Amino acid sequence: MLAGRDTNDTGGHQSRICTLRAMHRSQPCIAGLRRRALRRVASTSGLFVGLCLIAFPAPAGASVVVPTEGPPLSTPELAVSTPGGELRGIGSDGGEGVWFAEDTDIHEDANMVHYSPAQVGLTTVPLTLASPFNEVIQGIAPGPKGTEWFARFYDNEISHITARGKLVTKKLPTSSEPQDVAVNQQGAVWFTERGHGCALGRLWPKGKLTTYSPFGADCYDLTIGPDETVWVADYASNQVVEVSGTTGEVIARYNLRLPVGIATLGEDIYVTEDEPGVVAKIAPSGEVTEYLLPAGRKLEWMTAGPDDAVWFDETIGAGVPAIGRLTPSGELREVPVAGGGGGEIAATNDAIYFTDGNGLEAGIMRIPASSSGGGSGGSGAPTVGTPAWWNGECDSGGYPGAHRLGAVWHGLVACGPRPIAEGASDRTVHFYPGAWGEYEWECVELSMRWMYEAYGVHPYPANGDEIADNYSSSDGGGLTRLANGVPGASPQPGDVLEFAGRSNHTAVVTSSSIDKAGNGSIEVIEQNETADGWGTYAVHSWDVKGVTDWLHKP
Repeated sequence: MLAGRDTNDTGGHQSRICTLRAMHRSQPCIAGLRRRALRRVASTSGLFVGLCLIAFPAPAGASVVVPTEGPPLSTPELAVSTPGGELRGIGSDGGEGVWFAEDTDIHEDANMVHYSPAQVGLTTVPLTLASPFNEVIQGIAPGPKGTEWFARFYDNEISHITARGKLVTKKLPTSSEPQDVAVNQQGAVWFTERGHGCALGRLWPKGKLTTYSPFGADCYDLTIGPDETVWVADYASNQVVEVSGTTGEVIARYNLRLPVGIATLGEDIYVTEDEPGVVAKIAPSGEVTEYLLPAGRKLEWMTAGPDDAVWFDETIGAGVPAIGRLTPSGELREVPVAGGGGGEIAATNDAIYFTDGNGLEAGIMRIPASSSGGGSGGSGAPTVGTPAWWNGECDSGGYPGAHRLGAVWHGLVACGPRPIAEGASDRTVHFYPGAWGEYEWECVELSMRWMYEAYGVHPYPANGDEIADNYSSSDGGGLTRLANGVPGASPQPGDVLEFAGRSNHTAVVTSSSIDKAGNGSIEVIEQNETADGWGTYAVHSWDVKGVTDWLHKP
């Protein structure tokens, strides 16, 4: 239906970094003074690697926030005990469960293990090692169609487990040493390579492997940004690097001190800075905000929770392991961890999981996200009023014969006559002077009206099958585009659907009823489709019939 280049000035002890993003958006360059620091960067079976590193004071021009300390988090509960093993990475399975990596007590075998509160027992997938040396698996991430991807550091491999439990492996060039892994909405797998300093690789959905030239010193975590860019924590260079998700070229560099963990929350990128005990936030504009945690904190891995907050593992006081939670508004909540702590951390759709301890005390711990008192950003859709540009109900003063179809949701009214079923003509309307025109009463007009009134999105050129594809962060609203068919991801009330193929349609979600297996249905309000403006669409294995993508307000 219708609808530059990076430059470095290293004079003296000062590093000044300008970026394409800064130059295009007239943002100030980030500068900082350097000082030496030393950190233990790897320890496996007695192997120790130390690097002389460089750190900065706070980036020039960065905003500084001192968090308010909230009540302690709930005490973590033991989800599963794994005595005799050495736990490594952990990652969400895209739903309520997690996959984690486990070495045996003799370090000659390793397993990928799946746990879910909805299943009885554990699912174990043995790994064949290239040498009798303990495997290092830290990066674990869910992919499309029930797959789980992970990076195998010593074996120089990127592997995944299919929904049927089959292990599939892709061999990488010698000494790649992949560390972390992330899967974008198109199913492409990005990973960091530490064996080449700091480099990225990409495994395309059809199996093609692309590797990119090194751009830093020592990559740790990475995350996929809301606009499909790739963000990398380069610990040894004291930088966070933004890379194009299309070309693999560096877009921007940000001076941050000893960055380790990195996560995407809404439109922002969050980073843990190790030694200073700081969480940094990078906004889409390039503005940096630093949250200064209480003295004595050392932060490592981070994840974005389902409760509009970032979670991280840390040590507090005299090296006491703990889990921290920080909201964008600056509320900090923490809880000490009784076991060894210091493990990896992951978020499911309802809880935070982390690895804790080794040997006889090894286990996977769980903190329900609901215990933090936060609420999901996808809930509580807003209510809108009568559009200011309407002349009468359904703009009947401007479009003679216009009327309600019947469906009304959160103030959003579905109007007619319908161009397809009733042969009505299209009338162009502008929501405000200079706005992109919309056709009354096509399906796109309803979705655009909802996004403009509810989220502040400026109308943009799009047909029904382009409503998500054509959206840009510059249109406002802070929406995120999500792909259909991803395990654990389902449209929520207020989301805007994009249909493809013969339907060429768009609609707004009003309710969602989907079980743990991804089966059920969603209801929508729509125009130029059903007679009353209500619609129901089946969902099977997380696939919404006819939908390609949708827009979601985090």
